[in-house]
This record gives sequence, structure tokens and C-alpha cells, in this order.
Amino acid sequence: MDRNSIIGVVLIIVVLIGFALFNQPSQEELQAAKHKQDSIALAQKKAHDHLKIKQDSTFLVQADTLSNDSLNDSLKEDNLKQLYGDFAPAANGEEKTVTLENNLLKLKISSKGGKISYVQLKDYKTWDGKPLVLNNGDSSVFSFNFFSDNRVVRTNDLYWTLPSENVNVSANDSGAVSVKLEAGEGRYVEYVYSLKDNDYRVGLKINFVNLNQMVAANAGYIELDWKQKLLQQERSHKNESAVSTAYYRFTDEEVDHLSETKDDATELKTKVEWVGFKQQYFSSVLIADKPFESPTKITSKIITDEGAVRYMSANFTIPYNHTSKETTDLTFYFGPNHYQTLKKFHLGLEKLVPLGWGIFGWVNRFAVIPIFNFLNSFNINYGIIILILTLLIKAALLPLTYKSYMSTAKMKVLQPEIAELQGKFKEEPMKLQQEMMTLYRKAGVNPLGGCLPMLLQMPILIAMFRFSRLPLS
Repeated sequence: MDRNSIIGVVLIIVVLIGFALFNQPSQEELQAAKHKQDSIALAQKKAHDHLKIKQDSTFLVQADTLSNDSLNDSLKEDNLKQLYGDFAPAANGEEKTVTLENNLLKLKISSKGGKISYVQLKDYKTWDGKPLVLNNGDSSVFSFNFFSDNRVVRTNDLYWTLPSENVNVSANDSGAVSVKLEAGEGRYVEYVYSLKDNDYRVGLKINFVNLNQMVAANAGYIELDWKQKLLQQERSHKNESAVSTAYYRFTDEEVDHLSETKDDATELKTKVEWVGFKQQYFSSVLIADKPFESPTKITSKIITDEGAVRYMSANFTIPYNHTSKETTDLTFYFGPNHYQTLKKFHLGLEKLVPLGWGIFGWVNRFAVIPIFNFLNSFNINYGIIILILTLLIKAALLPLTYKSYMSTAKMKVLQPEIAELQGKFKEEPMKLQQEMMTLYRKAGVNPLGGCLPMLLQMPILIAMFRFSRLPLS
């Protein structure tokens, strides 16, 4: 170490020691800090002693009330009244369900929250042959949240009144189920679920009746929370999770989605027409009759729970005008990601089907899918349809394939002459290229003739591959 380095190290040490001495607290500051710590400790001890006395008093009161059933019930009612206001009678109950079904769907509507707690697609099975259920029990939440008498009311936590009979929709008919959340004196929230024959859509009419004096006067909207745990349907949890996410459509008809490969979230600042929780082959979509106001918050989280792939959440803004009756019309879609089924709704729901980017999507949309549907109209076995479709695609590609084979054959014939030119003009690369191009022109051969037809076939082949991974019915 040279002289300058030693001087530098000594100066650094001197500076550090001087800084420590300069910032050392005085005796008065040390005493003030100790006094503050002692005060905090004393306050915590007093708070702890007060809490213990309060808990003991509460225990004595509870013990006393247990000896008097009527007084105990009265206290319970008062507590519920404080927590839920006029919705207190709905705070306790027994969870029951009523069934609404057609030939495609079986739904169970629960008295806990008035939500659809069970959705089964009758025509489909999971990979291991079990009934295909999109949600079941506590795997979903559907709740309106609003302020009433300075307290938050969450409709998902309360018990609703159900009808006594199940509804089974017969052919060419429709049916409905009405459930109510009572608040006394003709005040209630009502969900009316409706279902038509041969339809994956479930209508939902929401009525807020005579609640205008109960909802906080300064509230211009009510929040709607929709959450769903996506149950695993396919053998591979990893593959299904990698293609499951949330899709949404803006009022300008643009469709976008969250990331499929990681946790993601967004807050949409414009109106939204629908939000869909998409899985590999099936989706649950909530569609607004009038677009949802902004903001709409959407979250997608990967989960590793056995039997589930993602946890989805959407928070909507529903306008509230404080009239005696307010109605909001929504529609659920519970069904397969089948292109033609989704397209006929004219809502852009077909974008849930990943046909492929750019030219690959065009090939599927305008060639592969129409041909498949035409063949399917004859009620032919899917295996035979795919075989016929493959033969038709190969026939359409035959001219390109023929040119590729012919070009390859001519190049093989010219190989001896090409080798001779390469040996003759080994030291003259420019002359070699000129002679080879002359040879190609005389023989009528395009050097790229074998590659170009293959490149032109690639979009069709890739589109076919993506189509093979889509739901076929």
C-alpha cells in the first residue's frame, strides 16, 4: 500500500469517528427517550388491564343472559339490528337450494346470497368422466354491496326467500325462478332468473324495491362483486391454467384480456359490455343489458388448489337513482367456447375462442370452421369429419405440393452439373453464381421453388392445428 492510500484510509476513519461523536445523543435526550418508552409501556399495561376487565364483564353478562333465554334472544336481535339494520331478519337462516334447468344446463340457486351456486353442463364430462360443473357451493360469489344506515350491506351474506318448487324447462318453453331478500314493509331486493329451452344463457332481472330511503342518500351507485374459482376440467392443471383468464369487451367493440401466464389485474376506465371468465374449453360470462359504468376492476390469480386452476374477480359499478323501483338486467352465459354458438349472440363473445393470430385466425374463420360445420350438418362422426376435412385441405394444397415436389426433383437432376460448375469456378464465386443462374434458367428451375410452396402451406397447417384444440360441438 503506497503513502497516498494510507493517508486516504486514515482520513476516512477520522471522518467516521467524528460523525459518530457529533451525532451522539445528549444525556437529556437519552432521558427523554427512556421516559417516552416508560409512558408507552404504562399505557399498554393500562389498556391490557382495561380490556381484561371488559372481557370479564362481558363473560359475566353472557353467563347471566344464558340463564334467561328470552333476554338472550333479545340481545341477539339487538346485535343483529346493529350489524344489519333492517336486513337483520335475513342474517340467520338455513341454506337451501332450488333447481332451474333445461336440456343443456342444470342450475341450483342458493338461499345464501340468492346466487347461482351450482352450474352443470349436461352434454359434457370432465376428463375423468364426471359431470362437468363450472361452479359448486362456495366456489363463487355474487353480491351487491351498498351503505344503509351507516353500515355496509352485502347481499351475499344474507338469506333469501326461495320458491318451494323446482323449475324444469320443457321443449320450446321457458321458465323462471324469483328469490327475494326482505327488508320489511314491502322493501326487498329481488333476483328473477330465467331460462329458455336449448339455451346456455340465463337471464337475471334485479329489482331494488322501496329501498330508496335505505340506501345512503349520497350513493349514486351500488357495487356488484362477481367472483369465481375456476374448477379444473382437464387432466393437466398446468395446461388448463395457462389458457384460462378474464376477457372483457368495451363499448367500442374492442375485446381484450388479462395475462394467461401470470397473475394480472386491471381497472377499466371506460364502459364495459361484458366480462368473461374463460377456461380452456368453457366460459362463464356476465353480460350487461346496458353497459357497466366505469370503473370495472378485474383480477385473475393462478391457484394451485387441488381441483381448481384460477381465482377470478370482477367488481362492477351499477348506477342507483334512489327511485322506488330500480331494475338492472343482466345475462349469464355458461357454456362451451364454441365459435358458432358464441357468434350468433352478436356480442363479440366468439373472441373467447383462440382461433389464432392474424392469417391463422382468418383461415380458421373463413375456411376451416365453415367446412367443418357443413360436414357436421350431416351428423357424421367427428373422426370421419376430421378425416374428410384433412383430405380437402390436402387437395386444396395439392398444386403447391406438386410444385414443391417438381422443383425438388429438378434440383436433384441438376446436382451433377452444379457440382461440375462448383469445381470449375471454385476460385471465382461471382462467375459461379452467374453460371448457376444460367443453368437454372435453361432447365426452368426456381431455386426457391421447393421452399416457397411449403411456406405458403404453413398458415393453413398451423390453423388446422389450432382448430384441432378447440371444442368441436
